[in-house]
Amino acid sequence: MSIRQVSSCHICFNSIEKGEEVTTCPSCKSTFHRECWNEYGGCSIYGCKNAPEYKKEDLDEKYSRAQWGQEKKVCPYCSEEISIDTLECPLCHEKFQSAEPLRRQNIYKQPEIIVPEDSEVKEARYLSIALFIFSLMGCLSPFILILCPVWYLQNRDKIRMTSPVYQLLLGSSMFFSLLYVILIIVSVIRL
Repeated sequence: MSIRQVSSCHICFNSIEKGEEVTTCPSCKSTFHRECWNEYGGCSIYGCKNAPEYKKEDLDEKYSRAQWGQEKKVCPYCSEEISIDTLECPLCHEKFQSAEPLRRQNIYKQPEIIVPEDSEVKEARYLSIALFIFSLMGCLSPFILILCPVWYLQNRDKIRMTSPVYQLLLGSSMFFSLLYVILIIVSVIRL
């Protein structure tokens, strides 16, 4: 009884049938269809000495010719249809940083300007957090209920420059303080 050994091509992963032309890699001894070997340009096993070597320049040139199947792109400046790998429009002579197609919106995007945070705005953020934390303590809630609206009226502009989260914290601190004051009043009345 003999066991039939079935091998498969390491490029197309189809089985190699009896009678098909086969190539064996001299380095790693893997088997391939001869047609697959010739088309691929060598062994497909990672790290094998006979694997084809691709240079980055070859790949860039090959793939820049067609961006996802496109052979033409539209110049975002003058709307002229130009070749996909063109780096300067022949009509308006505008230069592009890469061969990738651009939209008009991408050209006119202004870089984000990071404004250094004002110390008064920072102070308003920290006070909003502190007032919220103190409002959760029932014994301080009457003071917070008075302090929150007074502080808000004096620092309205600074608070508006903060994130809406801090404005919500300030509103929540007034709500919780009012809730605790109502609970304190109800508990005193029941005694």
